[in-house]
Amino acid sequence: MNSRNSFKILLLFLKPKIVIVGIICLFLIFAFSMAMGIGTLEDNQNYISEEDLKTYYVNCSEGKVNHEKFYKMFDDAGVFTDMGSVFIQLANKNKIDPVLLAAIAFHETGKGTSKAVKEKNNPGGLMNPNTGRLFEFPTLTDGIDAMASNLFRNYISLGLVTITQIGQKYAPVGANNDPNNLNLHWIPSVTNFANEFGGLTMNCSVVQSGSGEFFKPVPNAIITSNFGWRSDPFTGELSFHKGVDFDCETGQPIYAALGGKIVVSVKSGYGSGYGHHVVIQHQDKYTLYAHMTDVFYDVGQHVEQGQPIGSCGSTGNSTGSHLHFEVQLSLYGERIDPMPYFGN
Repeated sequence: MNSRNSFKILLLFLKPKIVIVGIICLFLIFAFSMAMGIGTLEDNQNYISEEDLKTYYVNCSEGKVNHEKFYKMFDDAGVFTDMGSVFIQLANKNKIDPVLLAAIAFHETGKGTSKAVKEKNNPGGLMNPNTGRLFEFPTLTDGIDAMASNLFRNYISLGLVTITQIGQKYAPVGANNDPNNLNLHWIPSVTNFANEFGGLTMNCSVVQSGSGEFFKPVPNAIITSNFGWRSDPFTGELSFHKGVDFDCETGQPIYAALGGKIVVSVKSGYGSGYGHHVVIQHQDKYTLYAHMTDVFYDVGQHVEQGQPIGSCGSTGNSTGSHLHFEVQLSLYGERIDPMPYFGN
C-alpha cells in the first residue's frame, strides 16, 4: 500500500470526527457571540454611554478651569504650543470663557497648524468685510486678542453663549463660502475640543445640555426647519410643518427624548411619508422620530430616556438625511411645538 492510499484511508476514518469537532466549535463560537452581544442589535439597544455623552454634550463647571487638562492641550499644538496662559489672559480681558476661545481656535486652525494662523496670525478666520480677505495681525497674541474681542462683541454680548448658538452664526450650514459643507462639523468639533480642555467654565446654567424635560434626539444638531408655517421643500407652497427637523448624518444614532413604550415601529417602506419611523408613548403625549434608516425596536417594547432607538436616514418623504421630530397630544393627532420641552 503506497503512502497516498494510506492517507486516503486515514482521512476517511477521521472525516466524521473532524466534522463533529467543527460543528461543536461553531456552536461554541455562536454561544459566546450571543453572550457578548456580537452580531446582534444589543449594542444599539444599550443606554447612551458616558463616551457618547462626551461626544455630543459639553461639560461645564462654573468658574473652574481644569488647569491640568487645559495646559496639557498646549503641549503639542502647532503655533499655540505653550500658549495656554495667553489664552486665559486674553479671554479674561475680553470677558469670555477661555475654554470656549481655545476650542474655537483649535478647530479653526487644525490645532494651530493652518496656513492662516501660521502666516497671518489669524486664529479665528476673521475676514475684512471690505476686501473679503483674511485679516493679518502683527503677532499671534494680537490675533488671539482680536478673535476674543470679536467673540464677545458679536456673540457673547448678544446672548449667544452656547456652542450651538455661536456655531449657527459663526459657521452656518449651507453658507455660500462653504461649498463642501464643512460647517456641518463645526459644532461637534468645537464641543469635542471644549471637553478635552476640561469643559466650559462660564454660563453653565445656559450651556449645560439636557436641562429640560426632553433629551435631544440628535444632540447639538443644527435645526434645519422649525415647527410652524414654512415653504414646502417639494412644492414651494406655504404649508404647516408639524415638527422640528434636526440635521444629522446617515447612520448617526437617534436617541429617545423621553422614556416610554413603543406604539409604532415602521422598519421598511414609505410609512405615509414618515419613512422608517418610531412613535413612543409617554404619560400625556407621544414623540415621533421619522425618516430613519434603521429602527431598533418593535411595538410593545419599552425604552429609557437617552436610549438609541434608530439611526439617521432619508426614508419616506425626505430631501436628505435628517430627523423629523414631533410631539403629539394623541397618536397622529394634534401636534405641538417640541422646542419648549428641551433645555437651552
